[in-house]
Amino acid sequence: MAFIGAHVLIYSSDAQATREALRDIFGFKHIDAGDGWLIFRLPPAELGIHPTESHGLAAGRHAVSLICDDIHATVRDLRAKGIEVGGEPARITATELLSRSRCRVALRSRCTNPATRSPSMPRNALA
Repeated sequence: MAFIGAHVLIYSSDAQATREALRDIFGFKHIDAGDGWLIFRLPPAELGIHPTESHGLAAGRHAVSLICDDIHATVRDLRAKGIEVGGEPARITATELLSRSRCRVALRSRCTNPATRSPSMPRNALA
């Protein structure tokens, strides 16, 4: 058995505005599946499993994070394009983005610390 990818769904109260933000602001390549349903190509992905107890969350909750090389430059660019960014990424590696449609997505910097990377994971695995 081999999985060849993942299909991620983001539920939005204004799906059209969210699609427009992903297309026009984030610049994701896409196809039109018909009637304005845009399906976006995503960059390489990773999957982490976090315990609910330490985060005070209910089981079954999922989150989407976009990974970037330079979180400070990315935050500047996104703010200039009208994306609301929650907090300053000064001493943190993740922050929250809020598009015009009020859809929340996390932004985080790439894992570059060898101490936090699995020995079996190639150096560029998260690139």
